[in-house]
Amino acid sequence: GDISPVRNAEYMVCVLCMLAGGVLWAYTIGSVCSIMSNADPVETQFETNTDLLNAMMRESGVRESRRASYREYLRESKALDTMKHFREVASKFSPQLKGELLLHTCRSWTKSVFYLRDAPERLLMALAETTSEHFYSKNEELHQTALCLVEQGTLASAGRILTPGDAFNIDSIVAETLWRRFPRRI
Repeated sequence: GDISPVRNAEYMVCVLCMLAGGVLWAYTIGSVCSIMSNADPVETQFETNTDLLNAMMRESGVRESRRASYREYLRESKALDTMKHFREVASKFSPQLKGELLLHTCRSWTKSVFYLRDAPERLLMALAETTSEHFYSKNEELHQTALCLVEQGTLASAGRILTPGDAFNIDSIVAETLWRRFPRRI
């Protein structure tokens, strides 16, 4: 059977146990919710930015037909935000470890650039550390003169369709504009 309190002291102990159990349960539920909400900082930042964007568009009277394109850009730029967070974490490492870590991010695009395929690892580490990420919306013109690598999406450049892993402005390492894209006879 059941054991039930009989004296006042037993009632008091029962009430204290129930109160302690309730507090422990509330703390456990709160901790789990906190862990779940902070599990993905990029997603949390995206949700915050989306809320701010929606409020700003509502207050400034942006047409409904244009609002979708702004939201799409924000949603698609999450990959860029992830890379920025990754670089922030990598910046806390020693130069050697940071270089090795960033080298993993550039392994895919070094195959796209012929003069980087057999480049020394230290050079690739230095290049990976100095690269910067950019994100563009649909149908936006690019005015880049530096070496560019496609991480996501597709684009057209010099009559070619480029997909993830492709590079363009490969000849940007050449200082003289006249010599770019044209082989020079010796």
